[in-house]
Amino acid sequence: MLFNSLTFALFLPVVFAVYWLLRSRTWQNRFLLAASYFFYGWWDWRFLFLIADFSPSPSPSCSSSTA
Repeated sequence: MLFNSLTFALFLPVVFAVYWLLRSRTWQNRFLLAASYFFYGWWDWRFLFLIADFSPSPSPSCSSSTA
């Protein structure tokens, strides 16, 4: 999917609208992550492994705590 293609012209408004319809920040972030997987996978499925490797994963050490 190229930025100057009709497919992207349809993809972007849909992602933008769904993002703002989701009220929870957590669900907005999850949706953007899924949309980015879809975007990169559309162009070349091999890039899915690259983006998945560099995607953040929740870990106990990153939890917010007040000390």
